[in-house]
Amino acid sequence: MKSPCALFAIDPGLGSTGWAMWQYPAQPPFRPDWFGRIKGTSAVDMSFERRALQIGHALYCELTDHAPLRRVSVVCEFPEFQGGAVRQMGWRKGDLQKLTFLVGAIAGTMAEVQIFQTVRPSEWKGQLPKDVVIRRILAQFGETWGTDTGAEKDTWDAIGIGLYILKGKV
Repeated sequence: MKSPCALFAIDPGLGSTGWAMWQYPAQPPFRPDWFGRIKGTSAVDMSFERRALQIGHALYCELTDHAPLRRVSVVCEFPEFQGGAVRQMGWRKGDLQKLTFLVGAIAGTMAEVQIFQTVRPSEWKGQLPKDVVIRRILAQFGETWGTDTGAEKDTWDAIGIGLYILKGKV
């Protein structure tokens, strides 16, 4: 099997899923070649399972638009339980379970890729809040990169996940 020709990083969310993609060999400062986000539909008559499958399909389409499927390495954030009152309420309401289901749905749609791996938030960013992740990315890419390119919301974490895989840190 040939070595991967691209890295596709995913920050999953039922409301909005960010993605970023790099062609190999990626070169410093490791700016992604493409990125974007998939907005989840809020259709009242649609189950979260159906929404998860739609998000997975939309990611599959983005991926196949940019690289040969069998030569891509995909990395997707995998949810993990964190203590604290707010996090525990999310567990009780089923939010963490739904997010876990979404990752499974994404993995299912990516069955043909060469490599599919997951990374937990504590692995790639530790306890860093999103604004610190964004500042670290901009420190590498240039302060105006985000506004110049239109990076938004969940794309930042997808970029951070990809940088972690490419460099071992954000």
